Amino acid sequence: MNALANIPDTTTVLQNGPGSALLEVIEVYKAFGSLKVLDGFSMKLFSGENVAIVGKSGSGKSVLLKCIIGLLPYDSGIIRVLGQDVSQLDQRQLDRLRTEIGFLFQGSALYDSMTVRENLQFPLRRHMDKMQNQVEEELIRETLASVGLEHTIDLWPEELSGGMQRRIALARTLILRPQIILYDEPTTGLDPITSREIIELILDIQKQYGTASLIITHDMQCVRLASDRMVILHEGKNYATGSYGDLKKRNDPIIQAFLETS
Repeated sequence: MNALANIPDTTTVLQNGPGSALLEVIEVYKAFGSLKVLDGFSMKLFSGENVAIVGKSGSGKSVLLKCIIGLLPYDSGIIRVLGQDVSQLDQRQLDRLRTEIGFLFQGSALYDSMTVRENLQFPLRRHMDKMQNQVEEELIRETLASVGLEHTIDLWPEELSGGMQRRIALARTLILRPQIILYDEPTTGLDPITSREIIELILDIQKQYGTASLIITHDMQCVRLASDRMVILHEGKNYATGSYGDLKKRNDPIIQAFLETS
């Protein structure tokens, strides 16, 4: 029996059919004093797709992620996740919604004082403390196997390579079976071979779990191989949206500036 099927639904969310929008960002504005970061930015993420967001350093990509998960308030506009307006949720509702949103941090953010097993236990026990230990162990091993690292269950983060740490961080994200995964520069700091392995893993996760993913990245190989669509965030707006192949054909100097290194 698939252990993931035993995870109870931890939040009441909109039931989304195939092709429906799991995430809607509508005319969102965010400024820090006189600095406009998001200036009427809009986009959608649909069920089962990977969307990459690219933009210059400091263009607002990380700010957008923080707004989506409710860590940073935005000035105006609407961000709707799984049918819920993020700005209208209280802390309890926001915490419940976050169990449906996985977040892979750029630096993996594993707990150094915990083994791999304990890193994966942490979100389970925080959100599902009534689960039986046998089910918990099965979930941990199955999720580690899905990222190819079941044998690391009793190792410490310091015993893992950078690529392995990134995989364990993704396993920790997957343990709650999120509907959406947010990747923050998933291949940064990795060698080309390991980067390609992480890209393949992103695609495997999409296929195996049916997740929708938002990928913040400067890595055009990641965009080209892992995304169904890409969004160019330029001057606070959604400057262009389309598949990598479609945008590659556009005779637009701003678009080509992002793609020329690929």
